[in-house]
Amino acid sequence: MKKILLMLVALIATSFSAMAEDIYIVAGSEELCGTVWDGTDLNNKMTDNGDGTYSKTFTNVAVMNGYQFKVVKNSEEWYGDEADNNITFNVTTACDVTITFNATTFKSTVTGTGVQAYVFNVEKVVAVGNGVGAWLNGANWDVNADANKMTQVADKVYEIAFDNVPVDEGYMVKFVTNGSWADNFGGIFEASGKESDAMYNSGNITFNLEKAGTVTLRLDLSKFDYATRTGAKFVVTLPGSEPAELTYFMKHPWGGGDWTWKPMVKNTDKKFAMLDGDGEVAEYGWIVNGKWGDEGVNINTKEDDTNSKRISNPQTNFNPQFGEDCRFFYFPEIQDFVIVIPERWAKVETSFDPAPGEYTGPLTVRVKCQNLPGEISNIKYFFNDKVNDQVLYDDAKGIVLTETTQLGAFVFLTDGGAFTVVGKYVITKLSGINDITTTANTKAQKVIENGQVLIIKDGKKYNLLGNQVK
Repeated sequence: MKKILLMLVALIATSFSAMAEDIYIVAGSEELCGTVWDGTDLNNKMTDNGDGTYSKTFTNVAVMNGYQFKVVKNSEEWYGDEADNNITFNVTTACDVTITFNATTFKSTVTGTGVQAYVFNVEKVVAVGNGVGAWLNGANWDVNADANKMTQVADKVYEIAFDNVPVDEGYMVKFVTNGSWADNFGGIFEASGKESDAMYNSGNITFNLEKAGTVTLRLDLSKFDYATRTGAKFVVTLPGSEPAELTYFMKHPWGGGDWTWKPMVKNTDKKFAMLDGDGEVAEYGWIVNGKWGDEGVNINTKEDDTNSKRISNPQTNFNPQFGEDCRFFYFPEIQDFVIVIPERWAKVETSFDPAPGEYTGPLTVRVKCQNLPGEISNIKYFFNDKVNDQVLYDDAKGIVLTETTQLGAFVFLTDGGAFTVVGKYVITKLSGINDITTTANTKAQKVIENGQVLIIKDGKKYNLLGNQVK
């Protein structure tokens, strides 16, 4: 009886062991995997290396830009990069390509003698969709249809128009770059003429046409950030629905005089625009110059009190004095409010030096101020939109960034005034999922340990000053 029980226990343990085995498969581009994003293809099953990592080697991979993949666990869980996007790489010379996945950190690396990191660079943009007749010149999901190549009308802004498009439902389109699906933009159509988010490698833009005529497409990549795959915008303008040019008027007792209307103009200065969390413009708003009358304002799209909006307590910055020259800003889209700034303060220039952007770390950043109407009391920094977690730094020395950071700073003046500076810094480092390695021997390696950047050479560790760390 004892022997039978032991055998049963052994069988049950074996059964549970078999059930617990995880299967990892590489799914991606057909040119790499032989199938199109198939998370069940056992031909692409990864090998368990016994150390918590799994790997798959593809032999003699051809030269191509924009290979993409994700790692799929048990046909259900898909792992891409840190933002869950597809992992992309180039092959510059035919070679064997090995993909290694760490099942603990969920990070992948790609190695091979011809492997190269992918760089997003737009050479052309083509409108691609369910083309028929005049719509998309009859090209049906053709990423290389020259007739649908969009015209660059400004820096990283592309447009194309299609005439005589008939009334119908279910028109679909996406924007494809460089003749490959590796980088494409879709999104949700909200309204004709309305700027909407162009989502990276997302679903089709779908709309209906109730009136025949010209359909105009616009893609704006000027603020697209490849690291986060965000910031792109698109506009679809349908026939007969082009929005009328909008304008605003403001009524105020300018300098204590009679309440009178003044026309506002579009603000074009980013310094006075409404910014989002990444320091990019969310809304420019409208502006009018006038003397502060120490009262509220009325807003309307015409010089008329009928249906005008009353804002009794506009936000005032830097204590404008009665009768002082000021700038009045109105932001109707984001929060629908008014800000009043004295002219003496409007001339202040605050920025980061160097400017936000992509750099190889570590990077020293300082705040630069010009035309200040007072003396600086102190400067406090905050990180990744955590405005309440401010840290006081000696700005003469600056602050050192070693990783990608959404940086912000408050410049406090002795008289109580304050200015804000924000911007995103993308810091390149050798560790992490975005690193592409090769089989070539390296003489030194940069790593980050406990928040410190170290250089490893010949088995020894050194800090950035060249001192050995033991």
